[in-house]
Amino acid sequence: MQSVWWDCWRWVRGLANRRAFFALPLLVLLILGSGTLSLAYFEALPTVSAAWWRVLGAVTMLAALGLLATLGTSMVGLVVSPRSNARLARLQPYTDHFVLCGWNTKALQILEELRSDQRTANAPVVLVADLPEKPAEAPHFVRGNLTLSTMEQANLAAARAVIVLGESEDDPFSSDARAILSTHAIKSAYPGLYTCVELQDASNLPHCRSARADEIIVGGALSSALLARAARDPGVTRIVSELLRSRQGHELFLCPTPIGVVGKTFLEILVELKRDYNLLVVGIQSGEGILHTNPPGTYQMRAIDRLYVIAAERPSFAPAR
Repeated sequence: MQSVWWDCWRWVRGLANRRAFFALPLLVLLILGSGTLSLAYFEALPTVSAAWWRVLGAVTMLAALGLLATLGTSMVGLVVSPRSNARLARLQPYTDHFVLCGWNTKALQILEELRSDQRTANAPVVLVADLPEKPAEAPHFVRGNLTLSTMEQANLAAARAVIVLGESEDDPFSSDARAILSTHAIKSAYPGLYTCVELQDASNLPHCRSARADEIIVGGALSSALLARAARDPGVTRIVSELLRSRQGHELFLCPTPIGVVGKTFLEILVELKRDYNLLVVGIQSGEGILHTNPPGTYQMRAIDRLYVIAAERPSFAPAR
């Protein structure tokens, strides 16, 4: 008898899972109607005791209540699920966007810098953070720790780059540990996604490199180096600050090699681009990813190389590849 009731219950749940909840009210009415008729029939029979029809009535009521509960659960699922899907659908169309993992005092400055560059001014920025509510400055927000689910909601598969921030500047060890774990999760799911990571302690650099971070910025080490440089060469930090900030003076850009300079020497390129575009070439990133700061004048440019230039705005010349 128990197996029969269990089979009936699974059949009803199957109706709910298939969202055929419109059949459940009819089933409830059928059970109540048949139960009522049965009660009236058995009550009229003198040979049947009152206890039996009371048991039958209780079973009928329990079955009807169970079906009503199933119906309510199904209807709630139909209401909640479209909302979740709609939220996911709003994020999924974003492509070539930036994803910011974590939230600290530097997040606002990062958002400002992205907005001030003409190439990234209109790019969407999606924040993924375990915060009680969406920060007012964050354009788009996915609540929660970095998991496969939140990464899918932020559509990391189509992102341009992701920035992993340390969430606790007061506890460098915990902050770096979370950043490295987040980096490992990102690179495991999306190996080709360019990932920039903020660390607090330089001793954690090997672990972050093992997590396959593309770029690592150690906040404390960079600040210390700038302070020491300012003491040795007063005024140098003003140039560094100007080159790194988008809202004042000239900036430092990484650009593709222009069509017309392939095969020429670095010295020829230095003169030509300064004359034609009023920009200063300060380095080369080879096609193999090797950095050459102030390379020799005889270095011959290739189409796969890229240029580090200082200019008032991002150069717009046609790339060689």
